[in-house]
Amino acid sequence: MKIIAGIVLFNPDIKRLIENVNAVSSQVDEIIFFDNNSINLNEIEAFVKRKNYQLIKSNKNYGIAHALNELGKAAYYEKADWFLTLDQDTVINLHLIEEYKKYMNLPRIGQLCCIFKDRNLRVKWDISSGVKKTNFCITSAALVNLKAWKEVGGFDESLFIDAVDNDFCAALIRKGYFNYQINFVGFIQEIGHATKHHFIYKDVYTLNHSAFRRYYIARNNMLIARRYGAETNSVLRELMYRCREIIIIILFEKNKMAKLNNYFRGIIDGMTKNTVRRNYLKNLK
Repeated sequence: MKIIAGIVLFNPDIKRLIENVNAVSSQVDEIIFFDNNSINLNEIEAFVKRKNYQLIKSNKNYGIAHALNELGKAAYYEKADWFLTLDQDTVINLHLIEEYKKYMNLPRIGQLCCIFKDRNLRVKWDISSGVKKTNFCITSAALVNLKAWKEVGGFDESLFIDAVDNDFCAALIRKGYFNYQINFVGFIQEIGHATKHHFIYKDVYTLNHSAFRRYYIARNNMLIARRYGAETNSVLRELMYRCREIIIIILFEKNKMAKLNNYFRGIIDGMTKNTVRRNYLKNLK
């Protein structure tokens, strides 16, 4: 089974990227990079040339979903069977692929994912079994079955950046595939810029995403709820969660007005825009 790692880049911290690559390089057959028009492209090119890796460059940032599809296509044309999707700041466990290989014969695998540690958050995971089916796999360090990726039409590029993984998981399930989570701490990463707050006898975490990101978070999650319904969240339940996020922004985050304005616009667009999912791989030979 050939495994290729794909790493999406956008203005990466080169030191963290090197740490990322050092962790994954001995575990996969090849590493391919996709750069989303980074301002430090010269640094990236120098690093990639030094290591003799493949780099795909874009003259515009078309978003994470487009980058993942381009990496998936490159892996497909390299005749890979599996595609490890990595963010630029994802540092995987040195035994991650070894653990994944134990579960590659599970029925109808769409993708395998694992438990992770956030550098800023204390996430509580259900680790009661060695492996379980799950409705959601985070894109970072997920091992994607390229056959399944092709069958669902790739990642939804219209989403641009947020909830791309939510949509992909639901699309796999709708096609009869399963997302499996293994009981293994497979990588370290940061989601947003999380901070902890105490509110009415309870700890509350906020991810402090930018106003730009807040629009896509609201829009895409509402759109996905409409697209898949019970396979993800109902529209009502998703709307209630968005209201909770609005309260958190008001109470704890900076730049409140810009974030709230974008969040409300995102909710409205998510409730009104077309929900049809395109196939981005129709021309894949």
